[in-house]
Amino acid sequence: MRKTVSNNSSIKCYSVPLPSVWQVLRWIHFDLSESDFAALLADIKPRLAANPELMPLEIVDGGARIAAAYFLRLCGNVATLGGLRARREYEPQAGLVMQEFQHRLNNAGIAQIQALIDLNNLSSRLVMLNSSFRQATTVRHLWFNLLDINYIAETSIAGYTCQPASRFARREIDSLVEATFVGTLDCPDLDGLRSPSDVVSGFLESKAWDASLPWWVLCAEDKPIGCALVNSHPQAIFELAYVGLDPAWRGRGLGRALVNFATHSCRRLGGSCLTTAVDTKNWPACMIYDSLGFSEIRELAVWLPKVTKSHQIVAA
Repeated sequence: MRKTVSNNSSIKCYSVPLPSVWQVLRWIHFDLSESDFAALLADIKPRLAANPELMPLEIVDGGARIAAAYFLRLCGNVATLGGLRARREYEPQAGLVMQEFQHRLNNAGIAQIQALIDLNNLSSRLVMLNSSFRQATTVRHLWFNLLDINYIAETSIAGYTCQPASRFARREIDSLVEATFVGTLDCPDLDGLRSPSDVVSGFLESKAWDASLPWWVLCAEDKPIGCALVNSHPQAIFELAYVGLDPAWRGRGLGRALVNFATHSCRRLGGSCLTTAVDTKNWPACMIYDSLGFSEIRELAVWLPKVTKSHQIVAA
C-alpha cells in the first residue's frame, strides 16, 4: 500500500480494502436515500473490483476519516471522479487524495483523467484548489422535452443526406470524428489526449455497432462531413453525446440542422427527453441549443491534471 503523507505526520492517505468500500461510499454519498445508495453500490462495487487502481482512497487524521474519493473507469480510456467528500476545514489536506489518484491513474495508463464538480459545491472546489488538478472549463448540462414536439417533422437536411453510422466502417467514423476535432471550441484541452479510436469508443459506451445505434453521418454527396452521435438510456431518455463538423463545412448552419435532425429523430424513436453537455466557451453551440429550446439543468466545472498535453499519456 502506497501512502501520501502531508506536513502533518498524523494525516495519511490509505487505499480502502474491498470489504470496507461500502462504508466509505456511504460516507461520501451521505445524502442519498437507502434505495438510491443500494442501486449505486450495486453498480459501482463490481466496477471497482475489476479496476483495483480505482479503489477509493481515504485520508485519516488521528484515526478519524477526514476525506475520501473514488474514480470510475469509462469506455475509451477515461477515468472520471465518481465521488468526493471532505470534512469542513480539512479541504486543504484533502487535496492529497486527488494527488494520489493522479499518480495511480497515470501509472495505470489512463489517457484522460477528469473531475466534474458542481459549481455550487464549495467544499469540493476547495479540495480541488489544493490538489494537483486545475479547472479547465465549465460545461452546461442541457435537456429538451421531446414530448413538446407534437408532430414528426421532416428530418432530412436540404441538399445533404444523413446516413446511419453503421453503414460506414468503424475506421471511417474514427477519421471523421478526428477531423471534426480540428479547431474545436468544445473542451479543447481534451483534444489529443486519446487516440481517435478511444474517443469513438467513449461515445459508443460499449453499445453494438449495428443498425440499432442512433448515430448519423452527414454527407455532402458521398463525402462524410459531420456527425451526430446519440446514445439511448432507460426511461426513453436519449443523450446527444457529440455533434461535429469538418472545419471546411462550418458556418453554413449545418450544426443547427444536425442538432434539429437529432432532436426529431429521437422523438421519432420514442424518446421523451434529449440531454447533452456543452462547453460554456463554445458560444456557437450554446447559441444553437438555446435557439432550439434546450433548458439548462446545471453547470459543472471540469478539472484536469496540472500538466501540459505533451506530458499526458497519449493512447497509441
